[in-house]
Formats: sequence, C-alpha cells, structure tokens
Amino acid sequence: MQNKKCTKCKKIKPLNDFWKHTGHRDGFNSQCKNCCKKNYLKNRKKRLNHKRIKRADPEYRKKELLYKKEYRQKNKKAILKYNKEYCQKNPEWAKEKARLYYWRHRDKRMIKIKEYKVNNRALYNELNRKRRNLKNSLPVTLTEKEWNEILRKYSYRCYYCGEKAEYLEKEHKIPLSRGGGYTKENIVPSCRGCNAKKHTLTESEFIERQIRA
Repeated sequence: MQNKKCTKCKKIKPLNDFWKHTGHRDGFNSQCKNCCKKNYLKNRKKRLNHKRIKRADPEYRKKELLYKKEYRQKNKKAILKYNKEYCQKNPEWAKEKARLYYWRHRDKRMIKIKEYKVNNRALYNELNRKRRNLKNSLPVTLTEKEWNEILRKYSYRCYYCGEKAEYLEKEHKIPLSRGGGYTKENIVPSCRGCNAKKHTLTESEFIERQIRA
C-alpha cells in the first residue's frame, strides 16, 4: 500500500505524508502530517497549560525526568546521529545554541579547561602547536609514529646538548614564527632548557651562539 486516506481532511495521500505510529495496523498515523500540525497548533495553549499543571506535581515531575533519562540511555546512538544531522543542516542554529550554552556555563567550563591543561600539559601544547601551524598555513604532517622514530634516532637525548631528559619537547629547527612547518624534517627532540634558550633562533644560529658562549 503506497497511499492512505486521511481521516481528517479525507484526502488520499502518499505514506510519506503520514507520521509513523506503531499502534496502528499499517504502522502509520490516521491523520496526515498537515492535519496533525493544524490540530497541534489549534490545541497548543491547552496542551501547554495541562502539562504545566501536571509538572507542578513533584511525583509526576520525578517520573517524567526518570523516563526521559532512561529513554536517552536506550536511544543514545540514534539521538546523537539525529542531533549531528540536524546541526549539519542548520549550522547557524547550532552555532547560536553552542554560543548560548558556553556563556551559561562559562565559569564551569573555564575550571574544567584549566584542570585539563594542568593534567594534560604535553597534549595541550601539541594541539596548540598544530593549531598555530594551520593558522599560518604551514605544513602539519608529523605523526606519532614519526616522532617515536625521531626519538629513537637521537637515542632519547636532546638534539642540542645531548643530555637525557624526563620529558623531551618537539622543537622546530626553523621556528614557527619564521615559517617552519610541523614536519619530521623540521622537528627534533629538545630538553626544556635548550628549547627556551633557542626561542626564535634557527638551528644554525643557536648552535653558533652556543659555540661562541
């Protein structure tokens, strides 16, 4: 059956014009979408008022919240998929909602961000470095595998002083501010001291300064 007669407007319409309804034999609502919408708008104020009265009852509110929580847990994947598709179709709405959510929860978000930075300092620096490279239209191709190969190549020692450190940083031979990309050819392991001393110097400039000193 490809078509169905609406019980409200009495018109024969394709099944796409009817909402799905598991309680009906054919699996579709008896009224078409257009009639359902008209009926909803006609009785909207009554419905909202009735819901408001019911929600004033603490027991009803408790049951309602529990039902919604269980529903979200059972249909988590479907809800996430729908939300993602809706946001893609309505980018401006999604941006506005995200902006409002941010300002409503700004203080809590700032505390979480601060905690994340402290607990994941290395990862945060890494992401920040990549972001700056992309912003300046510089190549970002270094992978975790390539970084591990670089560490093995230099025996887990600082490229400049040769000392072993508890944590080696990814250091640009040609600094980011001078057009150096985030690539395996331009990245070497460095201890915190050498990286700080080098600052915006190139590899050759820093080595020359170290020799003079």
